[in-house]
Amino acid sequence: MSTADSFTALGRGNGFPFCLNKLDVSGYDLHTAWDLQTASNIYWNLNGIIGFFNFRSVESPSVDIPISNVRFGDQIEYDEDSGSEVSDTSDYSKVPPLQRVCTDGRDGQKNTGGNGFNDFQISCSLQAQAIFKYYDGNTEDESNFVGYGLNVNNPSIPLGFAYGFAVDAFVKFKHTFITTAYKSADYSPYSPSGSIVTIDNVDFVKVTIGTGAGSDITGLDFYTYS
Repeated sequence: MSTADSFTALGRGNGFPFCLNKLDVSGYDLHTAWDLQTASNIYWNLNGIIGFFNFRSVESPSVDIPISNVRFGDQIEYDEDSGSEVSDTSDYSKVPPLQRVCTDGRDGQKNTGGNGFNDFQISCSLQAQAIFKYYDGNTEDESNFVGYGLNVNNPSIPLGFAYGFAVDAFVKFKHTFITTAYKSADYSPYSPSGSIVTIDNVDFVKVTIGTGAGSDITGLDFYTYS
């Protein structure tokens, strides 16, 4: 848990430093929606994701190697044979809450750098224009407003993602990600399974693909203020 300096921001009068786009979620397989306080807390104060991906090392004897917990700004690579850290180019200068007044979108990742071969990763991302207003139907009818959620325009960039990939073996590993609106058709030809879960008092859609090596997202890491 990191500590941030307190500050005051004018924003757009809606709790965020940008105008909120609208999304009709009535056609999604699953969705959940937050109140304004929760959405604001995710945008301003989320520091990272608590989770893990266990993978089998290539070297002999093979051992389980966990990659766990990721913060915005992390850029850490591990050796896929031994699991030892091989590079760290992390940059946290643009991720503290104060920087979010002007900096839109942020990510972090820890991975094995397999270049598509035996590549394992845990990551966290907030897309640009990170928070949307969700509607159950016509977005011009405010009676359809159901709450706030994540920008899901690019479903391949969820808030938290723990996954593994090996050539011709994608579904042999269990992939887990969390979001707030999900369509199974976005992940064809795979067969994802989604459910509504509560993680640290925040509702999400948790999606899993495959049933192999273990992965999970179990918590949220928030900034505290000095």
